[in-house]
Amino acid sequence: MMDLFSNLEVIRRCHENLLAQLSVKVTGWTNDSCVGDLFLEVVKAFKLYRYYVNNYSLSEATLLALRNKNAAFQKFIARVEFTSAFFNLGLPSLMITPVQRLPRYVLLLRDMLSATPECHPDYAPLSEALEKMKDLAQYVNKRKTEADNQSECATQFEKIAGFSDPSPSTFRRRRAVRNGACSVDQQTRYLFLYTDMVVVAKTKGKDKYTHVETLMLRAGTLQQLDVAIGKKGRAPPILLVFPEGKRTFEFATQAERDDWASDVAHCVQEEQQFWLFVGEEQTSFIDNSAQYIEAQNAKNEQKRLDVLHRLCESQEEFVASLNRVCDLLVFPLFQSVAGPTPLLKQDQCDSICSNMVSLLQHHAALSVKLTEREKCFAQHGTITDIFEETKHVTAVMVLYFYCHAQQLKMLDHCLGTNQPFNLWIKDLESKHKVLFRQLLQRPISRITELYMLCAEMLQATARQHPDHEALSGLVDNLAAITEHFTHKETIAQLEAAAATATTFSTLRRPRSNSTGDRNRQ
Repeated sequence: MMDLFSNLEVIRRCHENLLAQLSVKVTGWTNDSCVGDLFLEVVKAFKLYRYYVNNYSLSEATLLALRNKNAAFQKFIARVEFTSAFFNLGLPSLMITPVQRLPRYVLLLRDMLSATPECHPDYAPLSEALEKMKDLAQYVNKRKTEADNQSECATQFEKIAGFSDPSPSTFRRRRAVRNGACSVDQQTRYLFLYTDMVVVAKTKGKDKYTHVETLMLRAGTLQQLDVAIGKKGRAPPILLVFPEGKRTFEFATQAERDDWASDVAHCVQEEQQFWLFVGEEQTSFIDNSAQYIEAQNAKNEQKRLDVLHRLCESQEEFVASLNRVCDLLVFPLFQSVAGPTPLLKQDQCDSICSNMVSLLQHHAALSVKLTEREKCFAQHGTITDIFEETKHVTAVMVLYFYCHAQQLKMLDHCLGTNQPFNLWIKDLESKHKVLFRQLLQRPISRITELYMLCAEMLQATARQHPDHEALSGLVDNLAAITEHFTHKETIAQLEAAAATATTFSTLRRPRSNSTGDRNRQ
């Protein structure tokens, strides 16, 4: 499921929250109303799009494999595709919709900004939101292009029997340029030109090839032989010189020859400039060399540090959101219950507040440890020991998941039947410009964020790294939790349990003094 849909469920929740906030704005719209602040907040959440886009080529491959090999999936898709349930679209068209949404936000924000006077309080937030949305859309578009390139390359590689990628490190920036038949050293061959290499193959049948050799362009030199057309009526050949020897390429027509010569020359120049830029000798630089391994290890460590930095930042933001809901809602409710005029009954308060205090305490501890580790990451180089020390973080999040449906049900019940509580909540939401329902839903997406960041860390961690095995186990655990709680059957079961429950059930956290909890925090 994660391979096919990635973090689509989290993206859906982000848009649902934005829709809820926009609906509130529209209902009470005045000439002074603002929406720029909403989009500034949602841009932060939309950064999760990068995981969806990074996974998109894998999603396409997984979908193709399921269509070809899974009979039950084939029957299901055949029944629902191009129906009203799928908005009369195919599944691939629906899967690309989230990526296409961001450019539309850019257009909508631009239109709104053009209709907003510079003196309006929303002008500055809208301007900032538009620029940030542009940056995000450009980033997503770039990653989508990379994913498309990788998908096209992978599809071609599958057609070439016996081919093994000699430079997997360049796969992300590799692009398929052109392919076609030609003569290589007077032998009929089929060429695949990529930005970093030429793959020479024999044709076996329709779209089937056998690998002959791979020529890496960073070590090649292009020569164009201006000789008369030969006996076979072919155009003048082009010559590629490599450390392992020379290869002469002949094409059927002058136009074809010129197109190939131009594209090969461009690819050779770009590839060699790239390797010179990274400080390597393109004539002796080999992927399995000690220099390459050393360079890759350095790049991976920098990437791991970058991921850890983003993990620390996002953890700090999450703890700040937990602090906010505790300060505005949880602690005042606990104090109210202990006072002479409680807003809610004890079980109602427990149900709405769930284990939010415990959640805050554990995540604050995790945030502190991650920040400390970032400062000395060069010496330690691991993060799984931190998650092991704070292993109850996932346990309290799982508990929150299980109680969330009942939590929202109780909140809606109290808002509908308890007028003083309803007025108190509305006053807080208006005063602090928040939606408590949205704040209570925030922890639900955090487990997926942790999974995505740890998975990204794992991708940059070599198998021989001391943290690889433990990190792989952590990622698998987070993935299992994420998939379980985004599964429709699980959601339906929890909602059904909430519909029949009358209290917080046996899962509610032990009662504790709210002031004491806050002081410990």
